[in-house]
Amino acid sequence: DGTYTVKATPPIGSGLALATIPDIVVSGNTILNIALVPPGAVTLSGKVVDRDGNPLTNNNLQLCYQLCVNTNTNSNGEFSMSVAPGPYYLNIWGWVSSPGSNTYYNLYSAYLNLQQSQYHVIKFQNVIVSGTVYDPQGNPVSSVSIQAYSYGSWMAFDGLSFYTYINAYTSSDSQGKYQLWLLPGTYNINAYPPQGLGVGPTTIIGVYVPSQDTTLNINLPATVTLSGKVVDRDGNPLANNNLQLCYQLCVNTNTNSNGEFSMSVAPGPYYLNIWGYVPSPIGYTYYNLYSAYLDLQQSQSSLIKFPNVFLNGRVQDSVGNAVPGASVQSYSYGGW
Repeated sequence: DGTYTVKATPPIGSGLALATIPDIVVSGNTILNIALVPPGAVTLSGKVVDRDGNPLTNNNLQLCYQLCVNTNTNSNGEFSMSVAPGPYYLNIWGWVSSPGSNTYYNLYSAYLNLQQSQYHVIKFQNVIVSGTVYDPQGNPVSSVSIQAYSYGSWMAFDGLSFYTYINAYTSSDSQGKYQLWLLPGTYNINAYPPQGLGVGPTTIIGVYVPSQDTTLNINLPATVTLSGKVVDRDGNPLANNNLQLCYQLCVNTNTNSNGEFSMSVAPGPYYLNIWGYVPSPIGYTYYNLYSAYLDLQQSQSSLIKFPNVFLNGRVQDSVGNAVPGASVQSYSYGGW
């Protein structure tokens, strides 16, 4: 154990320069990767922090031109990459955990002409969007899954321009309150309540988040229900098959052992997709149904009854001998 200076000398004729790494603290078994670069290499180094100066640790950086160099921020949010001088693109991405939420970010830089070593502090001007989730009667709703995702926009960080994407997740607490760690920009915000509460999911489109903390309450709509049963021509239930009802958001369910299903959503226009496998005595059939436009303004119950038929016959060779064990597949062109 102790503090060391580490030198790595490349083979003669390799075209790579000697690397010296000072002040390496060793406490127990340690892994140290050493990057050798051509003489005259330049270094892009710096730090990634939030608005309060807290380091964003173990986040990813990639510097690319003809080849790519990768690194991660250390426990202080610091990074360093040595490369040959030239034009590059810098990509920075990772997760930020804040109280009650997780945010994934991805930054793609504009062209970066790296002719000499540069040091940059990538300081996120993050804001907190918070509020309460309510049902139509004004009661707070807990355990609502909330997602915010950005359209993408250009942002400047210490003189570097990045095209920035954000995807953030959280859930409302026991009092219906939530908060999200975001960057300024325009977002769509989705809210998915638990099933069985009589409220449906909602999407708030084009929410502008300014450069300061913001309050945004979310109001969940009352629901209508699409329910019913999926059966074959003889009334046998098709169990554990899949249904998806989509408009701005999608709701998914499966048929139960009786072929029954139920989905509660906000009133509106939807498309219904049903798919699954149907076992028969000697094989399986996969089906996939896509509905026409469905204007669901009130609760509906539907019996999805398949008018299935059986195609059977005999597989034989050219002289009429039976061929056992032949695999037979059929597939449709599709049709209404």
